[in-house]
Amino acid sequence: MYYIYELNLSFFRQKGLTNMSKEYLTFKEAMKYLDIKSHNTLRYYIKQGLPVIKLGNSKRISKNAIDEFMQAHTTAVHPQKEVVNND
Repeated sequence: MYYIYELNLSFFRQKGLTNMSKEYLTFKEAMKYLDIKSHNTLRYYIKQGLPVIKLGNSKRISKNAIDEFMQAHTTAVHPQKEVVNND
């Protein structure tokens, strides 16, 4: 399921938020922020619920949304105990 929110650019202009490059990332910038190289991985995250914002003809992803998504999908990994054979 894709979560895409349609927003009108005039809304951001009225609010004085036309310079959104610090909070809202292109897919390429989001991939760099996430330190991933594959577009498929980003698409997978989007299918898993990472919200995408549609601005005119372009799509953006909020850094906050990325941080919240990653926090919500974080699990504790416990290293396996090493078994020592004393034979």
